[in-house]
Amino acid sequence: MEDIRATRQELQGQETFPLKGDFAAVYLKGEKQILRMEEHDGVCSMRDLIKENFHKLELERSYQFIGIYPKGEKPLNQEAVASVESQLICINQFFVMWEIISDETKAMLRISVLPHAYDIELQEVSWKDELLHMYFQGDKSEDAQMVLYNDQIAVRMPDFKKGAHGLHLTMSMQRLQSLPQAQYAMALIEDDQVHRLHTVEKHSFDVTVEKDGIFERMMRVEIGEDAMLSLKNVEVLLDPQLVFLAYDQDTLIMKGQITHELDIMRFPNISWKCNVVSDDDQITYDWPMEITDYAFTLRFDKEQLLEFNRRYYRRWNLNLDLYVNDEPVASYPFKKSTSMNGSILLEKEYLDGEYTVGLEVSTTKQLNSLSFRYRNPAAIMRINYMEVKGNKIRFHVRTQKDIDGIYRNMNIYIDDVKESNHCTVKRRTSRTLMVTYHCGDPKHFIEKIVQEGCPFVIRYKDHNYRNTIHEIDRSRIYGSFMQHVLNSKRYRRWGRLAYRLFLHFPIRKHTILFESFLGRNVSGNPKYIYEYMQKNGYDKTYKMYWILNDTDEPVTGSAKKLLRRSISYYYHMATAGIWVFNTRQDNEIVKRSGNTYLQTWHGTPLKRLGMDMDSVSMATVDNIVDYKRDFVANSRRWDYLLAQNQYSADIFRRCFAFRKQLLVEGYPANDILFQADERKIAQLKEAFKLPQNKKVILYAPTWRDDNFLKKGYYQMKMQLDLQMMKEALGDEYVIALRMHYLIMDNIDLREYEGFAYDFSANYDIQELYLVSDIMITDYSSTMFDYANLKRPIIFFTYDIDTYRDSLRGFYFDFEKEAPGPIVKTTREVISAIQNLSAWRQDYHDLEEAFYRKFNHIDDGEAAKRVVDIILKQKEDS
Repeated sequence: MEDIRATRQELQGQETFPLKGDFAAVYLKGEKQILRMEEHDGVCSMRDLIKENFHKLELERSYQFIGIYPKGEKPLNQEAVASVESQLICINQFFVMWEIISDETKAMLRISVLPHAYDIELQEVSWKDELLHMYFQGDKSEDAQMVLYNDQIAVRMPDFKKGAHGLHLTMSMQRLQSLPQAQYAMALIEDDQVHRLHTVEKHSFDVTVEKDGIFERMMRVEIGEDAMLSLKNVEVLLDPQLVFLAYDQDTLIMKGQITHELDIMRFPNISWKCNVVSDDDQITYDWPMEITDYAFTLRFDKEQLLEFNRRYYRRWNLNLDLYVNDEPVASYPFKKSTSMNGSILLEKEYLDGEYTVGLEVSTTKQLNSLSFRYRNPAAIMRINYMEVKGNKIRFHVRTQKDIDGIYRNMNIYIDDVKESNHCTVKRRTSRTLMVTYHCGDPKHFIEKIVQEGCPFVIRYKDHNYRNTIHEIDRSRIYGSFMQHVLNSKRYRRWGRLAYRLFLHFPIRKHTILFESFLGRNVSGNPKYIYEYMQKNGYDKTYKMYWILNDTDEPVTGSAKKLLRRSISYYYHMATAGIWVFNTRQDNEIVKRSGNTYLQTWHGTPLKRLGMDMDSVSMATVDNIVDYKRDFVANSRRWDYLLAQNQYSADIFRRCFAFRKQLLVEGYPANDILFQADERKIAQLKEAFKLPQNKKVILYAPTWRDDNFLKKGYYQMKMQLDLQMMKEALGDEYVIALRMHYLIMDNIDLREYEGFAYDFSANYDIQELYLVSDIMITDYSSTMFDYANLKRPIIFFTYDIDTYRDSLRGFYFDFEKEAPGPIVKTTREVISAIQNLSAWRQDYHDLEEAFYRKFNHIDDGEAAKRVVDIILKQKEDS
């Protein structure tokens, strides 16, 4: 690397020079004019000087440096300006030569613009022996210099040789590496004249960049029209092609060839692996691959193929992953060779116990990429929605293909072919069915299929085909047909029409609506404001309603429940005098002038929010401009915005573009952290069925923007190794998991029973704070609430570089201010827990500083202060 830097400095030349002295300013004096110049920290940029004075350079070529002092002007000498040998700068496709000549009495700048002469044709270009060769026809001398240039840089290339038929220039890999990756025009300079180069042919070479026999990267060298040279990094292009396919002796055999123009396998730090990936990218297997001289063989035995079918019933794709220094850098799909005809390459049926498995190896039409999948005559592709009523569950499913011809001759079962598991099937359209299943414990059954998938068994012509659907969308599981209706597009259109009508009804100023996370549960700041009002008798003056997605959610006190998006919901949204919500509302909701809207929000920000975000990846929006526009439209409805601390208030003003009243009063949700005693904590532990004789670790990671897969589906892999945690800590600790609500795929904790407990759904996180002794988090705002308890926090930030630099970014220097150790592996988490006493003292000052900055207002009285402000101003208005 040092060699490359030295070469770059040698070729690129000098564009700045130092100035020394106690002068106030410096200018350049010629016989007829002066040139203004600026210096910054004792350095002058020649490029800036030439740009600013370019129109004057044709008039004179010699200027003297003059210093301006408090007592007058005097010439500068070699003590102030050192000599600089002849240098070249290109500006606006003009070449300027400059040099500084200094002695004991004066310092002179000589400068000249080189004139353009005739063009020269580039005759031949080749890549050979790690050298770029260029040949020019003409009688130029070996003293001529090749220059690569653009608006930012001019680089001299000295390696010229005089040949029998003209000039021959070579560029070594080291010289090419030394050039900044960009596009360059080329010219020859001889006798202070510029000859531009041109060519009629295009040339392109992909070359390997290596050092000491170790591969570093691929670079593409291109010479296009007008002899434009471009240098850019490119991916290594591999093409794994299948040439042979067979199913023999219960084994699927694939053979082929990996083609590549360059022999990259000669590098010791290059390796590759085959992986088999489910079509939804949820499951990946590293697969053994036999490879000799770029010829590969893949083998899948019957049991392995059956395992694929059990894990995921749709398509599995085959990819070749390239590794450099054991890090993956690119992935390439396997494809069929041109010698193989058709898109379906192999079809095979075999038995998995009592079930028939139909295997198909094929290629996609668009990309020609290789995959295998499992097919049956009536394969169910997805569950559109589910209805649960008593012991009856109805699945609305979509099939992979038209089933009109076989519908009456097929039966569907759940799990296995038993009469008790038989389902009633009704055809809705040629590709949709309503499947009704009677089960003893619907709640347990739903939890099971969310974790493991729903195992349909389709019986057709004496064959049983197992068809497991793993994508179960919890938001599409309804307690009644009415819930499905409320979420349908048609009903929402009617609901919006009714809402517009209700907006003409009078405001009921003594009606208060509470909602948390768009009706997900009763939690957060709205919950604790509501409980304070109930406890202090406000329910005698105000009618209170909780907006919920599931009206079976328990609500203490006298509040009534509103099913979100029901007609009653739209009526109360249009007429209520006060809203107490903790997140943004749908764009269709109108805030009326007689309504008071308290936005409590739901956390102190570490991650960038709203107008401060540079990108977004969520299910409802992926365009940052639309996202910001909607955010501002939402925040303009808020009359009050609640902030936990002054730090949050300053950010909220900007990121929400909020111009109304900010309440910097602390968070009501944290009041319970100051009010609960040991008895309350013991009661909560008992209610949560946590062992009283063990300490509790709370794991509460944040949502990550790149966990969004597609509309309605999110993915977040469990990075904390629970097995390792259990083995190291299970005698003394249990772990409570509180994963983000947007994550759809539940974590299967059956093998960690008695150690790991899932509290992700419908549990109050403030109560989880109270029962825990330690919290593990990452960038979640839970850190700011939990800090009120002054208990240890460990920051498990396995992806901190990506999260900080590539996703949302942080508002403050998290790594410097975090009040606990920042770790990246499960082993480091375990070590931090085992050595609590050792590091708590080291972090004492950081904990105190964190508490003063973020928790200085929380004191157990926030709900009282907020209610007093809102209701007093409401009554006064």
